Amino acid sequence: MLRIVLTMALLALPAAATEIYRWVDDKGQVHFTSSPPPEAASRAEEINVNFNVDAQKSSARASYNDIDDYDGDEADDVESQSDRPKTAADLKREQQDEWRYQCEKAVKTAKSEYEVGVDVIKQNHSGGYISADKMKQQTDALAAASRSVSMHECIGSTGDKKRNYQCLADYKGLQNCGFGSIY
Repeated sequence: MLRIVLTMALLALPAAATEIYRWVDDKGQVHFTSSPPPEAASRAEEINVNFNVDAQKSSARASYNDIDDYDGDEADDVESQSDRPKTAADLKREQQDEWRYQCEKAVKTAKSEYEVGVDVIKQNHSGGYISADKMKQQTDALAAASRSVSMHECIGSTGDKKRNYQCLADYKGLQNCGFGSIY
C-alpha cells in the first residue's frame, strides 16, 4: 500500500500548483512572493499559478540553448546569424559574395556567347554568307573577347572594367559590354 501511495505522489509531482502573492510596498516596489505579504502592503493580491514542472524544464533547456557562449567559436553557437546585428565585416563579406556571383555569371555568359557565336559563324560560312577568311577573322575575334573574361580579372576589377563585367553578367553580350569588336 505504501508503494502505491508513493507512486501516486511521484506521479503527481510534474503538475503542481502554488499560490503567488503580488504586492506593493510603501516605496512603490512590486514584489512577488510565495508567502503572504505583510499587513502594511498596499494593493496585495493572490495569484493562483498552476504549472507543469516538465514543461518548465523543457522551457529552461530551450532558453539555455538560445544563449551564445561567446567563446569565439561560432560553429557551436545556437544563436542564428540572422538574430544578431550585421557587422561591417558581415556586410563586406556579403558584397564580396554577391560580386563573386556576378563574376560567375559574366564568365558563363562569355563562354556561352563564344560557343553559340562559333556555331553561328560556322553556319554563316556553310550557308555561303561569309568567306573562310571572314569566318576565321570573326572566330579569332570572338575567341580573344571570350579569353579576356576571367574570374580573377572580374573579382579584382574596378571602375569601367567592373561596369563592363556587370554588363556581361546582365547578359548584354561581349561586344556591347566592351570586351572587343567581334563582327
